[in-house]
Order: sequence, then C-alpha cells, then structure tokens
Amino acid sequence: MSTSSMRCVPAQRMLSTSAIVFLGLLASCATTQSRFTPLGQAYPPRPGDCSVAVLKDSVPQKAFERVSRLDVHIERTGFAQGDFESAIPELKKQACLSGADAIIEIQDRSTGFRFENRAYHVTATGIKFKD
Repeated sequence: MSTSSMRCVPAQRMLSTSAIVFLGLLASCATTQSRFTPLGQAYPPRPGDCSVAVLKDSVPQKAFERVSRLDVHIERTGFAQGDFESAIPELKKQACLSGADAIIEIQDRSTGFRFENRAYHVTATGIKFKD
C-alpha cells in the first residue's frame, strides 16, 4: 500500500464523522412540558381523546366558567422551531385533564437564542360550558 492511500483513510473518516455530527445537529432536539392549574373548583378529567374547541380569537356566546390555566412550553435546538400548531395537541391534552370543554384567551411568546436554543410558550384558559 502506498503512503498516499494510507493518508486518505483518516481524512475520509474525519469527513464522515463531521458529516454525521452535522446531520445530528441539523435534526435537532426538542422537549415539551405542559401542565394545568385549576382555577377554583377542580373538575374530573375527561377522556384523553376528548373533543376540545380551540377558540383562538373569540369567546363563546353561551355561558361558561373558567376552570383552568393551561401552560405548554416547547424548547427546540438547531433549526427546529416551536409554533402554535405544535402546541395544540398538548393544550388539548391539558384541557381534557382539567375537565375543560374549550380553550380561550390564548397567548403565546417565543424566544430565540441563536442556533443553540429556541423556546415557545403558550398560556390559555380552559373553560367548561354551563348547562
């Protein structure tokens, strides 16, 4: 084996390793935390697949009671970003757990710290319709 072909092997390995590391960073990581806080009387949870109305820009016309504060926090690294659509499943899950029928008063905010970390936080109010 010649000296020049022996030198190529470490360079190829280094290039392959660099490509794998770059692709790993490109894929990014994500964490999601969510919770609800009862506002007064606690209601029993609804089934996990319950139907929950998401009223982003309106309030229902029929009578309701505010039953919970909902929080969803999403952190992403790399090129991935959190947005409202990615928070909806967790908002609905927490609404069901709190006994809510719908979600109103939605507020969101995001922060970006260069390439390393981006955070997206949504707060909302879970409501229960009065009969």
